[in-house]
Amino acid sequence: MTQARFLPIASNIEKGDMIYVFFFAKSLSQSNARFDQVALQLGSAPYTPSFSRRFSIATEWQPYALAGTAKQDFQPGASQLGIQLAGAKQQVALGSIFVLNLGKNVALDTLPFLND
Repeated sequence: MTQARFLPIASNIEKGDMIYVFFFAKSLSQSNARFDQVALQLGSAPYTPSFSRRFSIATEWQPYALAGTAKQDFQPGASQLGIQLAGAKQQVALGSIFVLNLGKNVALDTLPFLND
């Protein structure tokens, strides 16, 4: 069983940048699958998150999104998207994952798909 999946981010992120994460997922095993945490985080110990969110995962392909402001500077490869899967025995399929750096002049409330 995979407990977590980490996707390194190859580009530079500056403190204060608005980061938008958009992905597709579906549960293969049950109707109450979940990601206990999806986070933009430091790519090494102590894995400090800049922001995170929990998700309940549907049995059909659905879009999911989270966004937040980077709390620190990250050099290329020093940050990662962490996806925690170990909250339950489950099978989950992940589709395309997009991590977009929108810079410092974007308000969180203007971004799409952030509602539950």
